[in-house]
Amino acid sequence: MSIERDYGTGPTTSVNYFIGTEVESSPAKGLTTLFVVGIQPVNALKELIANSLSIKHIYLGANMSFHGVANDDHYTWRQIDDMIDLLLEGSDIEHITVDITASQIEGFLESSASDNNRVIPMVSVKLPYLRLLNYNTTIKVDDKSFDATNPGVWCVPLEDLTKRKYFTPWSAYKGDTPVNLNKEI
Repeated sequence: MSIERDYGTGPTTSVNYFIGTEVESSPAKGLTTLFVVGIQPVNALKELIANSLSIKHIYLGANMSFHGVANDDHYTWRQIDDMIDLLLEGSDIEHITVDITASQIEGFLESSASDNNRVIPMVSVKLPYLRLLNYNTTIKVDDKSFDATNPGVWCVPLEDLTKRKYFTPWSAYKGDTPVNLNKEI
């Protein structure tokens, strides 16, 4: 799965790599980032990084491209692990973000990437129509069952969760540059 985006030349789903600044509130915010859609050959990624020495962060699973990976799809999780291991090996990359959904946490935790402090799991939780909910709305971060894997639950008023310092407007995602492997960066 991959979403359709406009990179200034019209909507497309055919971009596999693009470069921009990380705009989301994570440890990599502000870093020059190579965004990678889906599973891609590591040699191509290393070539892109070598041609642009300013890249310090890689965002794997860009455009929601990993959101369809099942927890028990061990082959794909291994491919993601291999990409991460090979990209971090002997590199100056500070962080690699892996964009997953809340339902994929178990699959991610079975990967070796989950133990690496240079990896940022970006857990995407879909909450449409948030602004239509009333003042009393509370977001509950729960467990998969009562007393199963977490020490308890976390409840955060929607008002606290939606503070300006955590917000990234859609307009911040414009200006990324698609990368063509046949052209110089």
